[in-house]
Formats: sequence, structure tokens, C-alpha cells
Amino acid sequence: MRTLSEELLYRSVYHGIRVSSYSIPGDISKMLKNSVLEQKEEADKKIYKKPLIKAKDSKQNFTPLLKDTGHFNIFVGWGDKVCFNGISAEATIQKAVKDASKDLFLKPSTVIDPLFRKNIGDNLPAVIHWNVVEGEMIKITVIPRMARSENLSLIKMLPEDSTKEQITDYVVDTIKGMKKEEKCLIFAGIGIGGNSETSLMEAKKALVRPEPNSGPLYMEMEDEIKEKCNAGKTGNGSPDFIVMRIRINTLPCHINSMPVAIAINQNFNQYWTSEI
Repeated sequence: MRTLSEELLYRSVYHGIRVSSYSIPGDISKMLKNSVLEQKEEADKKIYKKPLIKAKDSKQNFTPLLKDTGHFNIFVGWGDKVCFNGISAEATIQKAVKDASKDLFLKPSTVIDPLFRKNIGDNLPAVIHWNVVEGEMIKITVIPRMARSENLSLIKMLPEDSTKEQITDYVVDTIKGMKKEEKCLIFAGIGIGGNSETSLMEAKKALVRPEPNSGPLYMEMEDEIKEKCNAGKTGNGSPDFIVMRIRINTLPCHINSMPVAIAINQNFNQYWTSEI
């Protein structure tokens, strides 16, 4: 049995908030740099250079990547052989979010009531999803969710007998029809299955997964959705958006249900993940 200290959990979450707020993940940076090299026209190169330039400025000037620094989603995979040496793991994570938001000059974005809209001056409470896993490790993923991306997230209950082609067409039509920034880069996580709660959670997990789905059918769907969304884009800086990456996660679901959820990030697919 392993004992995790309150200090280590606090420092890990604090670090995750700093990294995800001020930098682009390594896999996304590499993807953008490769895309720049693949383009022939300078107008096309600029589309992919823009996030990289912003990230460089953020590092040099110690300013967050975006003015809206987001509302934090934190996924915790807690090993079943780990016990916690502290008052509360939940309270420790929330304190790390509060302190990091203040120390790192992150815009307070939370209102205490959805109708009265009074800003409470910090980014609490973070949305924490707990999952018990096997082992002595804890995996933490921090995802800042900006309003412009979170507002595009959605879930739809499709007919239970929907085919691969019908699900693909629904996702493509939905992404194409979203109100997006001009000439933006799109990263999309798709959650298929589960229920009305877990499908969207799974879509957010998929959003920050670097590798393709390991199942051949879903890997094929990822490629097909990307290709259909980008079909007909002519270059020369003209596309209104470019889909950079599609990732699909699946869950078991009720025999009479077919939940399909979509989570979107534009330009910056910000996240941090680590095991402690």
C-alpha cells in the first residue's frame, strides 16, 4: 500500500494548471510545426504558425495563452492501493486550483449562481472526476475549458440502431455547422456510448488523447470524419476552419440507446497529464 502526501498532490495539480494555462502540449506543438512544413503558400503556413507564435509570446511574457483562462476540468485516476495522508484529496485539489489561479494571474471565471452572475473572484469549484483504477499510481489530467470551446460541446441521443455511417455523418454535419472562429484549427473528442452523463465526459477524455483509437473500426471513423470535414478546402489561407485531429472514445451503453457527444477545442488544445 502506498501513501500519497497532501503536498505531492497539491504540487502536481498546481503544476498542471500552470503548464496547461501557459503552453501548448508537446504532441500538439509537433503537429502544428509539421503542418507548417507541409504547406507551400505563406498564407497557409500562417494558419498553423499563429498558435505557435502565441505560445512563444506566452512563455516570454509570462502571460496565459488566452484571455479566457477557462474553468478547470480535472480527471483523477486514483490507484486502489493508494491511501491519502491529508485532510481531504478533494479539498487539496481545489486549494491548488485556487492558489494557482491567483499566483498565475488567471482570469476568475466562475459565477456563484447561473442567473445572478456574481463573479466569486476565483475559479472554484474545479470540476473533478474521480475514477478508481488498479495499482499504486495516480493519473491526473488537467483541462482548462474556455467558454468558446465549452459552449460548442453537446450530446445527442441518436437512434439505437444508428450505423457507423450515420454517426459519422452526424458528427461531420455538426462540426461543420458550429459557429467557430474564422480560420480556426479544430480538435474534437467524440464520446460514443455510455449515457447522458458519461458520454460527454468520455468525449473530453478523447479530446486530449494523443494516439488514435486502438480499434480498427473507430480509427477508420476518426480518419473519415477528419477527411469529410476538411473536404474541398483549397488552401491559400481560405478555409474557414481546419480539423486537425479527431479522437473517439467508446463506452458500453443501454441496448436501446446511442449517446453521441462532441467536445471541441479551437486553435489551442490545452491540457496536462501526468502520473504521480
